[in-house]
Amino acid sequence: MKLPGFMYRLLARGPKEGEVKARAAGGAGKVDGPIIVYNMGKVGSRSVYETLAGLGLGVEVYHSHMLYDHDNMAELVKKRFANPAVSLAVIEQGRALKKTVDEDPDRRWSIITLVRDPVAQTVSRFFQGIEQVIPDIRGRVDSGAVGADELMDAFSTKFPRQAALTWFERQFETVTGVDVYSRPFPVDKGYDIFRAGRFSVLVVRIEDLDRCAEAAFHEFLGIKGICLKKANVGDEKWYRGLYREFVSRLELPADFLDEMYGSRLARHFYSPAEIAGFRSRWAGRRPGQTGRPHGLPEHPTKGLL
Repeated sequence: MKLPGFMYRLLARGPKEGEVKARAAGGAGKVDGPIIVYNMGKVGSRSVYETLAGLGLGVEVYHSHMLYDHDNMAELVKKRFANPAVSLAVIEQGRALKKTVDEDPDRRWSIITLVRDPVAQTVSRFFQGIEQVIPDIRGRVDSGAVGADELMDAFSTKFPRQAALTWFERQFETVTGVDVYSRPFPVDKGYDIFRAGRFSVLVVRIEDLDRCAEAAFHEFLGIKGICLKKANVGDEKWYRGLYREFVSRLELPADFLDEMYGSRLARHFYSPAEIAGFRSRWAGRRPGQTGRPHGLPEHPTKGLL
């Protein structure tokens, strides 16, 4: 069976013949076991995965969004989506990887997880899986028969919009035993490192990834001078025009923004000023509002759908 394109990035990539394990050049960490890029969807993790998989580290590199509660999640997506094949494939990939993790309880693992503005993540995840929600959308887009109003209705009524808010409790902590909320997140630094039993964890905000990647991966894995590949960028998507129209017209209601930005996830990983900046973008810019919080992109979805 031919795998969907996205599955190629989900499969493990191990060392190729002749590759030499990267040396830990003065970093506090080291590559001493397999690596999993494990996070909620649409947070820029493909770029991290593709970069690490191409370094020849001498260990397997995996990519997953779901390592827990596979049976229940499979039933939910079957009920929720008209065409759930993509989600079901991700679930089965996660099930197989979890089995690998559980087979050797003494094996050490390095886990990299990314976090993103929850509204930007939710909108991007909606478009990534749009064919599950509206199976015939490609043909209808080509014929001009679908527009932003229909998409807004689907986003509001057919899509699980709050899934990101509890992902760390439901998926991440259950598998790794690491509570990312156990101490304040260093907002100025942009990343944090946890070590618990056989799991070492690097948590990075995607908004800071370009500026802090070199320091974060040096400290965590002992890799110096990392240069992240660009992957899964918005300009390569078949729905890019529709996406831009949707986002340009999107003004989310206050109660939805209150729920998303009042969440534990948003308040932990982002400062009040950063949250205010995110809110102004998604609610529509108000008179007198100019500029953006320091260090954040011009638009929360720029270059990454």
